[in-house]
Amino acid sequence: MLSNKSYLIQAFYQWIVDSGCTPIIVVDAAGIEQNILEQCVEGGEVVFNISPEAVRELTISYESLSFKATFTGLAQMVVMPIAAVLAIYAEENQEGMYFNYEDELKSEDDPKLLNPKKTRPILRIVE
Repeated sequence: MLSNKSYLIQAFYQWIVDSGCTPIIVVDAAGIEQNILEQCVEGGEVVFNISPEAVRELTISYESLSFKATFTGLAQMVVMPIAAVLAIYAEENQEGMYFNYEDELKSEDDPKLLNPKKTRPILRIVE
């Protein structure tokens, strides 16, 4: 089965925007494909405001998240794998979704987690 992470990010983004709040994502800085100003990186993470007013051409696909944004007056395309997104939440109340990055890395490296052995379910009658 496909990972549901990109679908959850898309749904939470839409829910946050529809609620009139500011969507924020937290990303593992190592997962971003281009150089982001070092002052943006804190503790190995980067926090982005991805509201429609802050970014352009936001694309959330199964494999990546990308958008155009301006950093210190310079327009830049930001691209990251979905696995690098650690959280998406509303700035105003911190409601959202937080992801465990280590679990995703393990599932990408471990073929048993991607294709678990199929077994028949066990059903019991409980009285």
